[in-house]
This record gives sequence, C-alpha cells and structure tokens, in this order.
Amino acid sequence: MKKKSLLKFISPEVSRNKFTEGNKNFVYLVNKRLKWMKKYTKNKSYILEFGSSNCLSKLVLGKKVVCTDIIKNKFINFTLDMNKLDVPKKYKKKYDVLIFNHCLHHSKNPIQVLENISKKMIKNNGFILINEPETSIIFKIILKIFNHEKYDDNI
Repeated sequence: MKKKSLLKFISPEVSRNKFTEGNKNFVYLVNKRLKWMKKYTKNKSYILEFGSSNCLSKLVLGKKVVCTDIIKNKFINFTLDMNKLDVPKKYKKKYDVLIFNHCLHHSKNPIQVLENISKKMIKNNGFILINEPETSIIFKIILKIFNHEKYDDNI
C-alpha cells in the first residue's frame, strides 16, 4: 500500500478562510502563534517566513512579510526549500528578520539550516524568530509509533 502524503489533504485556502471568516478557535491559535512577533518586526523592512503555506503571518504581522514554502500556492511569494537553500542572488543578505513558525522541525538538520540562512539570507544585524510546537511525552510517543514526519527527538 502506497503511503499518501499529508500535503494533499492540507489546503492553504481552507485554513486561510477559517481565519478570514473568523473561526474563533482558529483565529485564537494563529494569533497565539504569531502576535508575539509583532514587537520584533514592527520597524523592520524585509521579513521572510519559511514554510508559510497559507501566509497568515502577512495578515497578522503586516503586508511586508515575504512568504515562502516548498510547494507553490497562490499565497506564497516564491518557493524555497530550507534544506537546499538555493537562494537567488537578489535575496542574499537582504532580510532583517527570518521567521520559522512551526516549520523548522521539518528540516533534515535544523542546525545546518540555521547556519546556512545566517550566511546567505540575513543581514549582519538581522535576527531569526523561531516558534516551534511544544509536544508532550505522550504525543512524542504517538508520533514515533506512527512515524509521522519521520519524527526524531535526537536531532
């Protein structure tokens, strides 16, 4: 039996509609994930988010956020694979702030990704905002049993 990809079942448009239509639970969760970043991005000109999918950061933080993801959709400014990081010259050393919102755990080697982006994409005085999911020990065990996203606590 061929394993199906979760990406086929996650619709950026559906989740974005939940936010714009005011689904109270979803709006609360998105704001909890992103609103704390406002004070760090307030006076910054160039902000890039990795793994944006539905690009809700642009709605919460402002239109100056450049949204990227590994798969193109209508909300993404351009595709970018954080594991390969083939960055066009016009984007090198451009950004004041880089955002990893619930996506760094999808990388093969988070430390290498952070080293690469700090060399290639971020300005000298720029910084990185990271928001990763917190998981309980029980949830970690479930992820391990089902091999979800090749979850590994040892990376």
